[in-house]
Amino acid sequence: MGTHFLTALPSILNFRHLCIILVVLNQIFSTLSHTGDDILQFKLQTSNIVPLIIPIMPQHELSIVYKHTTVKCGNKINGYEMMEAPVEVTWPAKDDFYYTLFMIGPDSRVREQPIDRNWLHWLVTNIKGNDVGNGDEIAEYCGSLAGYEIGLHRLIYVAFENPSGKKVKLDLKRIDEEAPYEKRTKFDLLNFTKQYGMHKPVAANFAVLDLEFRLPGQ
Repeated sequence: MGTHFLTALPSILNFRHLCIILVVLNQIFSTLSHTGDDILQFKLQTSNIVPLIIPIMPQHELSIVYKHTTVKCGNKINGYEMMEAPVEVTWPAKDDFYYTLFMIGPDSRVREQPIDRNWLHWLVTNIKGNDVGNGDEIAEYCGSLAGYEIGLHRLIYVAFENPSGKKVKLDLKRIDEEAPYEKRTKFDLLNFTKQYGMHKPVAANFAVLDLEFRLPGQ
């Protein structure tokens, strides 16, 4: 019976049907072959992050791992899970090049009216390769949620290659974790990177901070 069905298949399916099947199969295989970088780039664009916040599409995915969660292509995270700095931040870096890492919140206080955008959560420069821990921390990591109201807010992480891969001197005073709120608001990533010649965003990622989450048991 199976042999008879295969023999009769060409007469059952006309040329148009075969073309449709081939197109569908091609789309399936194309989707399966997409890399993590491809998916991230698509989501960065559809989430209005590139080019509105990051000027040029980064080529790679920035890996951000917290103690209790991992940032992945716009996934939702509990606000309490990002209170402490990530335990691991990596990207495809050149060992002898220096980079600058930013973490910003473009939706402070409310995404519909982000009057305090961009909220600077973290800024580390002169990172050799992936050695974030030995970079120059200009804005100490701050996971404070004081700048956000209840709702959904994007958190963006992006690493830029320093000009010519060399160290840079930033004309900024260090911002401690306990610095006044106003020290971190209205950070202009586009002008900042342009001012210091950081034209090449190498890697990025983002999450959606969900302040409707509560701690277990609450």
